[in-house]
Amino acid sequence: MKAEFINGEVIIHSPITDEHESVSFNPASLLHFHTVVNNSGRVTHEKLMIALTRNNYEPDICFFSGAKAKKFKEGQK
Repeated sequence: MKAEFINGEVIIHSPITDEHESVSFNPASLLHFHTVVNNSGRVTHEKLMIALTRNNYEPDICFFSGAKAKKFKEGQK
């Protein structure tokens, strides 16, 4: 289930379309390549929940700095 917690409410989303996946995958791939070549962090695409101060989101593309990415633990939820 694709859902986000926004302003105290659970928002359920429809599955993404093939077009949406293609459009978001291309820039995510380029950003991923850039971060690997420059060893500057981690890029994720879809299905990764991030928790911010007030809300939890599943962004289409997300960049984590190297310092932040090093704090990730295997199996972290």
